[in-house]
Amino acid sequence: MEELPVQKCIDILNIFHAQLDEKLWSNKIVKEIEKTTGSKDKPAIINAIGLLEKASIIETDRTLTQTKQKEIKIPTELGIEMFDFIDSFERSYNSYTKLKEAIIEHNFEVGKNNDPDTQYNIIKNKLRNKGWHSVEIESFQSIMRSAFKMETFYRKNILTFILNRYSDIKAENKVNEIANKIILKLIMSKIEKIFLMVGELQNITDKYIFNSNYCFNAETEVEEKLPFVDISLLLLQDIDQLYYEDFNLINESIANKIDEVTLSLFLLAQPSEEDIENDITEMDEIIENQTQDSILSKIKRDSNNLIDESHLVDELGVVKLMNIYKKYLKFKEV
Repeated sequence: MEELPVQKCIDILNIFHAQLDEKLWSNKIVKEIEKTTGSKDKPAIINAIGLLEKASIIETDRTLTQTKQKEIKIPTELGIEMFDFIDSFERSYNSYTKLKEAIIEHNFEVGKNNDPDTQYNIIKNKLRNKGWHSVEIESFQSIMRSAFKMETFYRKNILTFILNRYSDIKAENKVNEIANKIILKLIMSKIEKIFLMVGELQNITDKYIFNSNYCFNAETEVEEKLPFVDISLLLLQDIDQLYYEDFNLINESIANKIDEVTLSLFLLAQPSEEDIENDITEMDEIIENQTQDSILSKIKRDSNNLIDESHLVDELGVVKLMNIYKKYLKFKEV
């Protein structure tokens, strides 16, 4: 089966998005594509226009069309929804970029050897020069912590938000196979921007912008609160919360499937072996040589009083997570 010219369809959609208030017909679209992409393959462009119509993303508006040569094309409800997704994504991405830049801008150089009072005075003077109120200056640390947390929240959740929007588009519109391929291509182009952004963050980290010469640095701050924190650290925190307090894993059949998903996420995210080893050390102190079998035996022996033994359910979660961590380290040894 011939591969669909999905990228060409995206190029055409970009023309529509940029010129929503303009009248567009096939020959005009061909000329605009040539301007924006350099492509002069008119038959391929006409074919892509036809595919967008088959996908019910654009349609011919008969009320605006006067001649066969100028059949006016307009976006359908599905097309408008896709443009709204583009606008929403770009707005979120641009606002995130401004937040990231603000974090860097306010990470003032304070000198490696200055005492804390001198560093604080440097920060106060820089903030006054930026027009900060005295109350704002006193709250500088907590204000920037808020910025750090929002920056991390964005990176941690943006892909989930994109996938949720994709599900909503499919649920609220009639999306055929052609339309789905075009929508997925559009979404992947946005996800690519996220990956490029993560690369930019890595460059920032590699240049040691947040080192000991600056007011926020990796030597003095709690790691998970630093800007541009490794997302795999947050994965460990979230998984710890689930296994320590939220999960009931007394049914081995279900529990084993949950454990396999957990292990697969670790293998995907590749958290550092040092972090995993530190967690195992902490877990050893909690469970005090208990095993999965011994805890399950205690729970089932006193099944009529499970509420009073809820701590055993929590301890079971800790044991199982420790076993997963050990499996992960074995995979890393291979």
